[in-house]
Amino acid sequence: MSMEQRIESLERSLARTRRLNLGLLLGLSALVVGGARSEPEVLTARELVIVDGEGRRRVMITGDDQGMAGMRIFDEDGVSRISSGVAANNASYTQWFDSQGRSRLAALCSQTGESSFQWRDADNRLRIGAATLNNGESSMMWIAPNGTRQVRMLTDANGLAKFVCGDRTWPE
Repeated sequence: MSMEQRIESLERSLARTRRLNLGLLLGLSALVVGGARSEPEVLTARELVIVDGEGRRRVMITGDDQGMAGMRIFDEDGVSRISSGVAANNASYTQWFDSQGRSRLAALCSQTGESSFQWRDADNRLRIGAATLNNGESSMMWIAPNGTRQVRMLTDANGLAKFVCGDRTWPE
């Protein structure tokens, strides 16, 4: 093969390679652009963990085989600070924890719709509680560290309000 024939063969080969590369580039571009524009319709997972820039777990969303679904939010030290979820019986809750991981506040809603809010001290003792019942009753109480009810305000199903302090009730 002469030098001229070799050069012509190389030029044809180079032209084919350029066309192939251009086709591949266009195809890849279409795939990337098309993929960037489309959103997945469904993401299915048993657990989703979101981490911060340091790789620390900050949010975790889970569902388990017993019917519980929940989410936890963690502080920078990995301590769960907020937990929220729905139990298998459809009761729901949200809890707030201190920096030591102790429950301090909790909001609860039973499967029938009755609800309560609880404030706890650092030793996990209930100190203030409030509740509403489906029969129309509601109450709020303050509790001493030893568990004794100190003050209670309530309304009964008829709308009658009562105030209880120690062993005295108003109105009597």
